[in-house]
Amino acid sequence: MSQLDDFLLKEYSSVSPRFCVDRVFDGEIAFDLWKAGIREEIKGKLAFDGQCPVPKSETIGNEEKDGYLLSHIEFMIPSGLTCPLFLLVPDNPKGLVLALHGHGYGVLDIIGGIEEETYQKKFALELCRKGFAVAAPELIGFGSMRLQADIDSGNPKQSSCHRLSMNLLAEGKTLLGLRVEEASAALSLAKSLFPGLKTGAMGISGGGTVAAFLSALRDDISAAVISGYANCFRTSILAMSHCVCNYLPGMLRSFELTDVLSAIAPTPMLWESGISDPIYPNEAAKEAARTVRKCYSMMDMGNRFMCDYFEGVHEIHGEQAYRFLIDMLC
Repeated sequence: MSQLDDFLLKEYSSVSPRFCVDRVFDGEIAFDLWKAGIREEIKGKLAFDGQCPVPKSETIGNEEKDGYLLSHIEFMIPSGLTCPLFLLVPDNPKGLVLALHGHGYGVLDIIGGIEEETYQKKFALELCRKGFAVAAPELIGFGSMRLQADIDSGNPKQSSCHRLSMNLLAEGKTLLGLRVEEASAALSLAKSLFPGLKTGAMGISGGGTVAAFLSALRDDISAAVISGYANCFRTSILAMSHCVCNYLPGMLRSFELTDVLSAIAPTPMLWESGISDPIYPNEAAKEAARTVRKCYSMMDMGNRFMCDYFEGVHEIHGEQAYRFLIDMLC
């Protein structure tokens, strides 16, 4: 271990997050008061005010597919950006799920827009086939929501994360906050289109990041699936090279990832973690789960928190997740 490795370990150990959930377990503060506090702290770190009005929108087109209707909508978020949203709607949907993609081709990765099989396994389309209305926004920095230079690069998987993040950080904002704002607006729009349906959120990798932070902030999400993300900062984005879109200024002074995930309680939640996931290690996911499970258990809601540790890598699994969403939303 070099002196710099040792330096980073000492720096991490020297920081004590203000909103560590251990304060709840130690009886220092009631869970509800702690949750209200960490929510405000999360919004501050994201540079997102947490407002979620139904955005203005326009339907660009509708296409009849095999067993469902695919609608392309454009909607405006509070920051002024116009973003794409794809709705996959089967006959008589029995629930609504916000589907959030990770790094790759963008929203096409999850709605069946490309033939290539990727780690995201077209999970939005699979949710639709399970009977859900699915709202899938194209997250900022991917696909059509990239800077022109990245669009012109000829590489459809080339993201705009780095330059967007650096510019936003220089302005006191964050790319993760902008994505949470976008996802929140997409959720509000989708809920207005399908009133009465219970709503869930499911995300993989970078989409799991957005799903986790969004689920910690909103009470109207009835179930959350976090795939390929639930972990500790210490063992994932601080232990190896990760995309800069994962980081918030001074976040460790406020919370560890386990604290953010604990703030989702008591919303029903399932994690997917591949046993051989190289970038969000499974053993660390299990460590994080032990902390989060305490929150559910102290509320006598232990059956609302589930983990699917599957034989695989950094990828969607789906087998337990789809059943979980059916059980929670239908």
